[in-house]
Amino acid sequence: MDDETWNNIIEQKERSIFYGNMGTLATPLEFKSKYGEWPPGYDENGNKIDNKK
Repeated sequence: MDDETWNNIIEQKERSIFYGNMGTLATPLEFKSKYGEWPPGYDENGNKIDNKK
C-alpha cells in the first residue's frame, strides 16, 4: 500500500461523522404520533398556542 492510500484511509477514520439529530422529532405531528399527545405549546387540535396576549 502506498503512502497516499494509507494517508487517505487514516484521514477518513479521523473525520467525525454526523448523522443528524436522529432522536429529534421534526414536526408536532411526529410528536403526536410517537407519544399520543401534542407537544407543549400546542392545543388539543394541534394548533400552536399564542402566549403573546
